[in-house]
Amino acid sequence: MATPPADLPRTSGLSTTPRLSVTESGTWDDQYLPTHAGSRTMGLLMRRTLDNQKSKLTKYTPQERFSRAQVAFEGSLVKQGSFWRTWRKRWFILRSDRPLLCYYKSSVDLELLGEVMLDSETTIDVLAGTPGHFCIKTKSRRLVLSAHDDGGVPCMDRWIAAMHVSIRHSFSPIEQRGRMSPPLKSIDDCGNSTPAVHVDIKQIASTSPILIPRLKQSTTISDDDGSTPLHLVRRTNSLHTMSDTHDYSRSRTSSSKLLTALVATSWTNRNISKQDSHQTNTLCSLSLVHVLPPPCVHFAVSFGSEHDHTAAQGMLVVSLTALEVGATSASEISRTEVECTQSVRRLGDHRWVRDFHGVLALPVSMVEANVVVQFDVFGITCPASESLKMQAPLGAFTIATQDLVADSDDGTPLLLDLHPREYPTTSSLFLIVEQVPTPDALKMDHLYHFASQQYLVDATRSSPPRPAAFLSTRGQTQVHVTEEMGASRTALSVVVAFIKMLQQRNRLRKDAARAAMDEIESRDVTRSSMTSPMSAATPTTGDFTPVVGRPLSTVLHSETSSSRAKDTASSYAALKARVDDCDEREIKYIQAERRYAALRLMLLEGEEHGITSCLKRSTMKKDETMEFMPTNLVCHSMRASTVQQQGHDHRLWTVVTHGCSAAHLHGFKDGGLRKKAKVHEHRLDVVSCQLMAVVATAFLTSVHMALDADNHWASSASTYFSALAVASQVGYLVDIESLLSTMGNEKGMLEDMSEGVHWLNRHVYIHVTPYERATECDCSSIALDGDDVVMTFAMPERTFYALPLPLQTRRRVKVTTVLFTQGINEVQSVANTVGGTSLQDEINRESLTTLMEYIGRYMQHVSRDQVVEVDRLLAALHGAIDNQSNKKQVNILVESSELCRRLGAGRTTCCKSGKDRTAMSVTLEFSKILVEEMGVKQGMHLCQTMRERGVRRTNVLVNTGKTMYAFNALQLKCLPSCYQPPPHTAHSSVSS
Repeated sequence: MATPPADLPRTSGLSTTPRLSVTESGTWDDQYLPTHAGSRTMGLLMRRTLDNQKSKLTKYTPQERFSRAQVAFEGSLVKQGSFWRTWRKRWFILRSDRPLLCYYKSSVDLELLGEVMLDSETTIDVLAGTPGHFCIKTKSRRLVLSAHDDGGVPCMDRWIAAMHVSIRHSFSPIEQRGRMSPPLKSIDDCGNSTPAVHVDIKQIASTSPILIPRLKQSTTISDDDGSTPLHLVRRTNSLHTMSDTHDYSRSRTSSSKLLTALVATSWTNRNISKQDSHQTNTLCSLSLVHVLPPPCVHFAVSFGSEHDHTAAQGMLVVSLTALEVGATSASEISRTEVECTQSVRRLGDHRWVRDFHGVLALPVSMVEANVVVQFDVFGITCPASESLKMQAPLGAFTIATQDLVADSDDGTPLLLDLHPREYPTTSSLFLIVEQVPTPDALKMDHLYHFASQQYLVDATRSSPPRPAAFLSTRGQTQVHVTEEMGASRTALSVVVAFIKMLQQRNRLRKDAARAAMDEIESRDVTRSSMTSPMSAATPTTGDFTPVVGRPLSTVLHSETSSSRAKDTASSYAALKARVDDCDEREIKYIQAERRYAALRLMLLEGEEHGITSCLKRSTMKKDETMEFMPTNLVCHSMRASTVQQQGHDHRLWTVVTHGCSAAHLHGFKDGGLRKKAKVHEHRLDVVSCQLMAVVATAFLTSVHMALDADNHWASSASTYFSALAVASQVGYLVDIESLLSTMGNEKGMLEDMSEGVHWLNRHVYIHVTPYERATECDCSSIALDGDDVVMTFAMPERTFYALPLPLQTRRRVKVTTVLFTQGINEVQSVANTVGGTSLQDEINRESLTTLMEYIGRYMQHVSRDQVVEVDRLLAALHGAIDNQSNKKQVNILVESSELCRRLGAGRTTCCKSGKDRTAMSVTLEFSKILVEEMGVKQGMHLCQTMRERGVRRTNVLVNTGKTMYAFNALQLKCLPSCYQPPPHTAHSSVSS
């Protein structure tokens, strides 16, 4: 590393530019560093002793972790042993998230050997007479270090300065960093004050007390020692503490206990059989991402304790449940991810909190006087199950929805003291709940949006300096991520237009066959008139000489004429069969057009919503009536911004996902199109139609991303607009990432799709035209132009004239499609051992050649800096493909997707059904983007959070009716680790 200026400590480059990388074998290039000692003999015995002392809650849960993004300072120092007083070189890391100095065996072998907690009483002294030597003294130990061999005194000074900065930053009172305006003393102080609501909670069960809340007062949080109160959060009273307990025995069961028991059974109702759910059939779970989500108020949640070790240990989950007046059951509304981030941050001098990435959503319709919600915290004792009744309840907090919204409306975080069931009421556990603003729903008129989810994640990059008071809450300092999904409305339009094109082709063939038949018939009439008896009595010359004494050449000519007559007869029969075949196809095409056109009309008129009309579910892959429709074609989008940018400028990324484009109805017993010597036209038509729907969805997505009609992602839109302008001149690039294996049926699917890609590259063009009556962008027609197929998009005039000029000149744009494939499931593991991988090797090399030809044209229209960046990414892709062998080289997928995204390509990803392996790939790609472009720290954790709580679970639900990914235990083990979902989100009983 370059030596920094002497007056500044040398910080790790990783602390400002974290990366989420994947190794060749598909394992995480771990952002996290170990925080517990290695498996030495004494260490092993000590850990076993500690494990025996641990509770069930913490025994099998992961320990605290920190990422490379949280490395403030690192380097080599020589350490003096505490017992033998020998000197050994060690690798030291100073953490930025907590005041800890950790030392490891070496920079390569990151085996943690020990750590030193830096607190307010820590002293750092320079040892006189020994240059470069210094001593760190804490309450519990004394550490002597030397920088003599690693830079001498300047290096020592930088280390000491960095540790002093760490101590001051972590332990200075928060009040000194800036004060916010005085907190509200009551909800009446709000600008839009609401009248005090008296919530009369009726008895919800025979064993529960009646809760009679008083007018709730908001108070500031004071330190236990009576020091100055923190003006950053305020405490809110629970309905538990406001109930009139004089009329009821304190020994009776509390509503907290009842609600917890009810909620614990509600989550897995969708995934259990009817015979197992007879006791919980009155409970309904809404905690997954809603299909067609209602307007919601969103809350970021942090779990805290007054003791560092309590906040740091174990896996947790927070659920939000609702209970209406007079109701006898609880409904789970929302839930965080199971494993919250393992980074612990300080809140004041005595409190420690861990942040959840998943944001809780409270529907606006529930903000009523008769609705009470409860926050329940569970410790995860059974990580393999999502059922809350299998977990350990830690505490709960009950509050009226109107109070919750009114108290948090000004953005001030609320402190909710948990009321545990098995701990004394003086327990130090609490929640920090903060209302966060969320952006408006994404508007793309070619999509039917049906799911969204919000996240709040920590990042290393900060915006321009802000007042300290402004940075006092999560909502002001972290990155807000919005994940959305929409079904492609364009899919129906493309299918209808494609079938009309097939009808046009069928008519042309039928007319040509009839014309040929008419020509043969007229020729036969002429020949029969020439061979009639009248013509035979007439002396002839030339070819018609008597057989006797006829020259050999004349006999041969006569025999040739005879064979021509036979050929003519066979040709006529073939033409007649073609006409009959065209008649049969015409009937099928008319029926298919009517069926798809009716679905499209119902969608346009609102009689049928987008999920059941334009989304072909994965369970319908072999449905004959839907064979031209692409399977599970959706657009998965992600927006990210800091709160300072919300409403002004987001970053936007999209991936179109779908099931593989293949003729599932016709089976794969004899392989796919690539393997067949004779082209099966109908099979190719089915594959081509599905691929054209994918291309159309990707193209219209690129158009909307480039134009940004609502000016929500201006910085991203300028980049996308430039890419679209280049694409209009060199061709529109579509990148298809395939996760299909090369054995069994999926090999046939891959053969089908690869031939469909070749057909696209040979024949398909895009044409854009304005249409004054158009209200949205859509595919208006697909027409034959010689051997070419032109897909025309009609756009509103306002949209059309905002396009890059080359697209407005009505020129056709060539479609260039590349297909990069790598199997990742257990079938691919078998194929790598016994089946061979030659098919995917050939496809990847063909696509690399196509991509290089495209890049050759692309380079002529971009800047030199872009050329250098593309060359670097192309070299990485070259290396990944050259190294492909009988192993899962997943970097082919990672490198190709990154390169094609930089080229402005339409990004698509597919597997067999487009919902399971595809979900793992898309969440990995989005997490990498957020880490590299937004500076997100916990990329791996965010990836798992998106898989657990994000819109991909909703996609599984609308396809199969269940919420679990279709992976069994063997498949989970065979997946590369970066593609493995949380184990409690997968089940073998889900159809794929």
